[in-house]
Amino acid sequence: MSTDPIKPPKAFISYSWSSPEHEEWVLHFATDLRGSGVDVVLDKWDLKKNDNKYAFMERMVTDPTILKVIIICDRLYTEKADKKEGGAGTETLIISPEIYDKIKAQDEEQKFVAIIRERDENGKEYVPAYLKGRIYIDLSRDDFYADGLEQVIRWAFDKPIDIKPDIGKPPAFIIDEDAVNLGTSSRFRLAINALRQNREQAYGLCNEYFDLIATNLERFRIKQVDGKQFDDLIVESINEFLPFRDEIIDVILNIARYRSDIEIYRSIHHFFETLAIYLFRPRDRNKWHKWDAVNFKFIVNELFLYSTAALLIYERFEGVNELLSKDYLLTADTSELRENDGIPYSYFYTTTEAFESRNQRLQSRRLSIVSDMIVERAKLKDFPLRSLYQADLLLYIRSIVNSVKKESPIVRKRRWWPHILLYSTGGTNRLEIFSRAESNDYFQRMKSILDVESKEELVELVKYIEENGLVPQWELEFINLAKLMNLDRIAINP
Repeated sequence: MSTDPIKPPKAFISYSWSSPEHEEWVLHFATDLRGSGVDVVLDKWDLKKNDNKYAFMERMVTDPTILKVIIICDRLYTEKADKKEGGAGTETLIISPEIYDKIKAQDEEQKFVAIIRERDENGKEYVPAYLKGRIYIDLSRDDFYADGLEQVIRWAFDKPIDIKPDIGKPPAFIIDEDAVNLGTSSRFRLAINALRQNREQAYGLCNEYFDLIATNLERFRIKQVDGKQFDDLIVESINEFLPFRDEIIDVILNIARYRSDIEIYRSIHHFFETLAIYLFRPRDRNKWHKWDAVNFKFIVNELFLYSTAALLIYERFEGVNELLSKDYLLTADTSELRENDGIPYSYFYTTTEAFESRNQRLQSRRLSIVSDMIVERAKLKDFPLRSLYQADLLLYIRSIVNSVKKESPIVRKRRWWPHILLYSTGGTNRLEIFSRAESNDYFQRMKSILDVESKEELVELVKYIEENGLVPQWELEFINLAKLMNLDRIAINP
């Protein structure tokens, strides 16, 4: 990566003096650009008292040091440009078609950008005839401002948002006609765009996407293949699901980034509720082995871990609590539990019997194949491993709290096992949310996800875990709860 300083691009703004409000908007816009490293030239700053403003304008457009020209298009600017009118006093600074064509002929088309600031009563943008057909940036509404400003800044630095990506591998369903396809790509894109644009339809589109995933996940049910070890089939199924895992996590990450309403967090809860049936034997299956749902258990475990991590990254503690405090009702009948029985989130952890058998068969001598697989697949740039560690630790601790505080035998029977904390053993670095919890204000906001009322209660909880032999351990490897949780320094600052 280059450490050379980036030279500020020099940009001239051409606009009309349509009204004091418009002039104030342009001044604010120019100030924001300068604050972001663009060397803006503006008449209010650079036109001297006795200068001819039209000569100034033409000089700015033809000046070789001016790399960019930003044209603010409103009704008055467009009318003056189309009529080739000028004027005096507070009238417009118009880039004439003749000047524009002269510069364009020099293969400098990237020098100009049109900014749409006003539309007519039918929603049609005001833009001069000589600029029609060009791609423009829409700032006609104030709620477009942040995105539009970023586009202008990127254009000024020749760093577009949409960079042509490298060609990747064809999808698995192209290479292998037998590969599973969930058919979610269009619903995924609609949900992502709606979330990023804060559209009202985002809630419904996310639900439609989640419903389609839950319905089509059945396609990943493993079928025995002659001559193949079943544990190989499990691993193949899990790996084949990886593109869909990344897709789902992207949706949940964007929910965490852009939405704070509890309703959409309930959608995530409902999504896992619809996945829960895949953890159990379907009632219509006569033959069943305890390994038959292991691929689903791994998939749901990993999705739940990442979903929790995403909400923690953006401090959506209310959303985290929504996932951890409420049971998940089975929405379809299974042979193991009745329809509408509730299970805690700790049922989503991956059992290890099949993987331990694989470990022995392959003589891998690994402490945990499940831990290895989760860590090896943790390649998403928005999820550093430590964000997954803290999610895993939280899920483990909260499951113990739930088992102590709730009377349900189902809750007491099943706790979350923190698979990847194996990789944090020996480390004494405290995890981020617990580092931030040195602030009492932060601790007061995040304590709900631990279901404790005070630091003293949290200290007693850790003591209970240690005294009852509940600290996760892998042979001689174990975690240091007090260190990871920064226990001594919780809530020591205002």
